Amino acid sequence: MLHCLFISLFCLYGYIAMAQVPQPVPLVGKIIDVGDSLGMPYANIYGVQSRKGTTTDADGTFSFNVLPGDTLRISSIGFVTKQWIVPLDIALKNNVVIVMYRELYDIDEVTIMPRDIRQDIMNVPPPDAPPVSPHFPHTPRFGVGPNGSITFGFDSKAKHIREQQQHVAQWNYEEAMREYIAFRYNPTFIKQFVPLSDEQMEHFMNYCNLPADFIVSSNDYDLAKAIKQCYGSFVSK
Repeated sequence: MLHCLFISLFCLYGYIAMAQVPQPVPLVGKIIDVGDSLGMPYANIYGVQSRKGTTTDADGTFSFNVLPGDTLRISSIGFVTKQWIVPLDIALKNNVVIVMYRELYDIDEVTIMPRDIRQDIMNVPPPDAPPVSPHFPHTPRFGVGPNGSITFGFDSKAKHIREQQQHVAQWNYEEAMREYIAFRYNPTFIKQFVPLSDEQMEHFMNYCNLPADFIVSSNDYDLAKAIKQCYGSFVSK
């Protein structure tokens, strides 16, 4: 009798213990972006306790077995990783919707400055730079003179290419200088310091013919000072 009672109590205890262990249940849900309320495709979902996971479909939906009370770790590139605890009564609730928030990044203060094309000019080779001609090397030609002396000279084609390169370098340099001068010395800049109408501006710029090297090398303060001095003599003439 006691033996049978002991067996019954043992079986009852084992049944109660098994009943207390959470059993996996199917979970169906959707991961959405809080910004546009659209489903998030291919987000990663991982159960911390069950060590099982899945990935959302192209529309953000998912379906897999979870443990009640488990913690789901949901992550996606560009979003804050979320910890979502599975409700204990998840078997009675399904089709859950989990909202994700985009990750924000703090960056240092950025100052936007006007473009200074002086560096572009520095990259243009000066007009007297030695040319490089990989296709037509400066190969000397040797010969024998009437008196038996040895003479030599450079290939005329290589010389022509060398002269062409010098002309192109000169043109590139001058063109870059013209662009930079127009960038610094123009009606918009001049009107900041002197009161001139559009009709007077052309006459003023022809009258105040500042040297090109001064415009290129001076700072804005010195350039404005020169414009004001020139304007004084312009209005008094």
